[in-house]
Amino acid sequence: MKKYQAFSLIELSIVILIIGILVAGVTQSSRLVNQFRLHNLKQLVVNSPVNSIKDLALWLETTQAESFIESEAVDGTLITQWFDINKLSTFRPTVTSTLGRATYRTNVINSLPAIYFNAGGWFDVNFSVTNNFAKTIFVVAMNQNNNQRNYIFDNATCTQYCFIIESNTNSAGHMHAGASHFQGTFQLRKPYVITLIYNAGNSFFRYNGVQNISGNTGSNPMSNNIRIGASCVGLSSPEAFIGHIGEFIVFDRVLKADEYLDIEKYLSTKWAIKF
Repeated sequence: MKKYQAFSLIELSIVILIIGILVAGVTQSSRLVNQFRLHNLKQLVVNSPVNSIKDLALWLETTQAESFIESEAVDGTLITQWFDINKLSTFRPTVTSTLGRATYRTNVINSLPAIYFNAGGWFDVNFSVTNNFAKTIFVVAMNQNNNQRNYIFDNATCTQYCFIIESNTNSAGHMHAGASHFQGTFQLRKPYVITLIYNAGNSFFRYNGVQNISGNTGSNPMSNNIRIGASCVGLSSPEAFIGHIGEFIVFDRVLKADEYLDIEKYLSTKWAIKF
């Protein structure tokens, strides 16, 4: 007949100590990996072509400490201000949350943080642009819902909405400035990089590095006030954005091909989005 002997207090203490050492080692290793990753991201942002291409009007992103109030950069916390990190201009636009429904989320777009919009909350942006009829805009985002029209941003003046990124009928992207220019299908819950070249009759999308044909978006100008996450014609939930935005960049002119390709490469590398 087998005899069972209970662990002594000393043996149990040794086992607990070993488990504690292993857990601490894993935790410390995870912390070091995270710190190393954040350091690399910091260097990637500092060395990005965005910092060297002229006419940068707005640069919002979610991985840098200076992008938010420190106490708000916590998972699930409402974001009240999103700071422009543009170092090329002394002008700092105000980017203020309205309705308080945009929240900071960690580990969202390929393990990086992003702002979650749940319909109805948006950011009002007041920034300085001079060339209203020519813009280059980059967006890193991920749509969570295609049962309604999703406006990533538009003119806050409400004279004419400008950019519908996804519609409820066919998950299609459209640019509007008096006319509609069609992009194609957007994949739900898949992160993407959009490049928008707004140049009236010669506007076009680039979706994860793939360009569609040029078309007429109309001649209504982009104003100094825009709304990120909702539309002036769709402030209620049926037409507000549902999803995550990780980066939003505006240049006050049409960039050359080598310029926007360099920025796309930076965004693809940073957010691990394959083109």
